[in-house]
Amino acid sequence: MPGEEIRKCYTHGYFRGNACPICGEPGKFVLSDEEVDILGRIITGILRHKPDRYHIEINEKGYVNIDELVQEIRYNYRRFHFVGPSHIYAIVLTDSKGRYQLTDNRRYLRATYGHTIEVDLSDLPTDDIPETLYYPTNNEEFEIFKENGILPSDRRWIHLSSAKEKAYIAGLHHYDAPLIVPISTSILREKGENLYRAGQGVYICKFVPPESIGAPEEFKAELDEETLKEIKVSRERKASMLEKGW
Repeated sequence: MPGEEIRKCYTHGYFRGNACPICGEPGKFVLSDEEVDILGRIITGILRHKPDRYHIEINEKGYVNIDELVQEIRYNYRRFHFVGPSHIYAIVLTDSKGRYQLTDNRRYLRATYGHTIEVDLSDLPTDDIPETLYYPTNNEEFEIFKENGILPSDRRWIHLSSAKEKAYIAGLHHYDAPLIVPISTSILREKGENLYRAGQGVYICKFVPPESIGAPEEFKAELDEETLKEIKVSRERKASMLEKGW
């Protein structure tokens, strides 16, 4: 969860918070809550958007070598001169959103969704996909979607959510009052589209056919202060980039 430090229980491994959720022991300190937030953003930024900026080689499946990742973080961020592979594992293994995937030998790491660079994620799981997924929009965009379907916009894949609240939160990054549209996954696949399970409640595809899109509905969730702050920062960052012509 946001705002929680990472510690390591000697018996049960890494956890977020002040006590091991299994045995209640305080464990050993690994990263502060602020370090977790900043380092997590650096890692996802590299994996999803700008590996070339850090001179890190990324393969066609989106994997980078963890030793190279550590070296570049140390070099580019003096604050994290102490970072080693164990700190990367701590963030990855305690991430509640399932944003990362390690290879079996733990030498390579990738993000499982959110990319603005082209990566092949077709080896992600295709099972256990709900019949209905959700996508945020507004009235103007919905009319376009019903005629043409949904295509990726600022990312390389379309991101669908398993819950209306998740879709609503994603929509707030773009709209003041997002509408939520249901997507029939059976119709989507009948139309020949592939759908992958990419994270905790996150599913990705390359195209959503108009026939699979249901009617939009209003939805509003009570959000905690940390989530609202994250949305506000995201929108301000996006507005600043548009102003600069990025």
